[in-house]
Amino acid sequence: MWLTWEAGDSAWRDGNDGRDPVSVTPAGMAPSRAGVAAAKQNEGQLDVFFVAQGPIQSFRELPELLREAQGLGSEVLYLWDYWEGTAEGGDPPYFNKGDYWPRTDLGGEQAFIEGIRGVHRDGGHGEVGVHGLGLE
Repeated sequence: MWLTWEAGDSAWRDGNDGRDPVSVTPAGMAPSRAGVAAAKQNEGQLDVFFVAQGPIQSFRELPELLREAQGLGSEVLYLWDYWEGTAEGGDPPYFNKGDYWPRTDLGGEQAFIEGIRGVHRDGGHGEVGVHGLGLE
């Protein structure tokens, strides 16, 4: 994902005259046509968010996901929508809040525990989103 911007009344980072956009993710991380949002936290931190399919096939892969985060300068994995839901109302599981059991298609509770242990072993932190709250 490439980021372009302007500050104050300066020229845009549009690729002209050496004002090139800046890569903010590894190549291929965000799918084409992904919804994107960016928020400048301070002079040294820009948070970029996008919507995509989950990048893991099992919670046991969380340490691999941490390595990607570390490559971007973060030690924190923010996890949301990794919970079992219900088909009630035809909504996605994320909208069907409830008991927050780790998804079985990603290995369930045991794989989640093992994945988070691996993240901690590798110096990272996991933050899970439950009903609008972040818990570490």
